[in-house]
This record gives sequence, structure tokens and C-alpha cells, in this order.
Amino acid sequence: MQRIEPLSPIEIERIRISDDRQVIAVNIKPGSLPPYRYRGISYRRVGNTTGSMSSEDSYGMVIG
Repeated sequence: MQRIEPLSPIEIERIRISDDRQVIAVNIKPGSLPPYRYRGISYRRVGNTTGSMSSEDSYGMVIG
């Protein structure tokens, strides 16, 4: 189930760090259709705090 709308450009890469270990790198590139929503809610990052955005704030991102 896709929970981020609209679809965001995500790249997933497996990186081997030893014979029996690997890590997964997730690269998320900036999208061209903000705001993005997770489970229908847009969020704003300010400093080290993340909070949900009001409908008015989200609408303002789209038009201006």
C-alpha cells in the first residue's frame, strides 16, 4: 500500500559491507509536486521539530 501521495521519487540500493552483511540505502529525491502527504497529512520540518500542516498551509504551498 502506497502511503505517500503523490508518488515520490525513491531509489533503494543494497550495499554489501562484508560477505554476510549488507545495508540498504534509501535515497529520496526532491519532488516537483509538493506538498507530499503521508496517510493524508502534510508535515512541515522546522529546525529539529516536525509538525502537521493545516489545510490552509498546504494549500498555500500549492498556489504560491
